[in-house]
Amino acid sequence: MKVTTILNQLLIDVTPSMHKVRRASLNAMVTSLISGAPCSVTGLGRNIESKTSEKHQIKRSMR
Repeated sequence: MKVTTILNQLLIDVTPSMHKVRRASLNAMVTSLISGAPCSVTGLGRNIESKTSEKHQIKRSMR
């Protein structure tokens, strides 16, 4: 099983009342951290896998 699948299921089980967009952002941050990003807001934001610009990825990590 892929790590992202396990992480997604774990977050659903642990945070059932969290809004799904916030949960998706949390999932992106944890996935970024697992893949070796520095543990800082900008480091996590820069390492998010997304088609958006780096600026918007960093903004996403601040939410």
